[in-house]
Amino acid sequence: MKIMVIDNDKHSLMMFKEVLELNGHECIGYDDSQKGLAEYSKEKFDMVITDHERPRLTGLEFTKNLKQSDPDVKVILCSSMVDDRLKGLAK
Repeated sequence: MKIMVIDNDKHSLMMFKEVLELNGHECIGYDDSQKGLAEYSKEKFDMVITDHERPRLTGLEFTKNLKQSDPDVKVILCSSMVDDRLKGLAK
């Protein structure tokens, strides 16, 4: 499976990549949501994992933009913050 990971925290990005690659997945990571959107339009990914708390474009905003170009994309939205409002918005 080809997976895009978006996280501005370099350590988290490296951890995701390492775990996914050890489990046989191709993983490409970006620390910038805008760059991730641009790259997604150039090549197809089977899944996207994104952090929610991001500068410039939140994970939820990123997902909404992504879904406009590919409504079938599978997205895992991660957050270390507990936010009931986010849970409602993500549904």
